[in-house]
Amino acid sequence: MRNILADIKKAISNNRDAIAKATAQQNLIQNQYIQAKEESQSAHEDALKAAFENDQQSAMQALLQEVIQTKAKTDIAVCS
Repeated sequence: MRNILADIKKAISNNRDAIAKATAQQNLIQNQYIQAKEESQSAHEDALKAAFENDQQSAMQALLQEVIQTKAKTDIAVCS
C-alpha cells in the first residue's frame, strides 16, 4: 500500500511539474508573439511616416522590417 501511495504522490508531483513547465513555455511564446506584433506595428507606422515624407528608402526599409516581424509573429503562432 505504501508503494502505491508513493507512486501516486510522485505522479501528482510530476504532473504539477509538467503543467508548470508548459505554462511557462506558453507565457514565453505569448510574450514573443506580443513583442513581434508590437514591432510589426511600429515598422508599419514608420513606413507610413516615411512614405508621407516622400522618403522612399526609409519607407522600403520600414516595410521590409514589417515583413520580417510579421513573419516572426506568424512563425511564433504556428509553433504554439
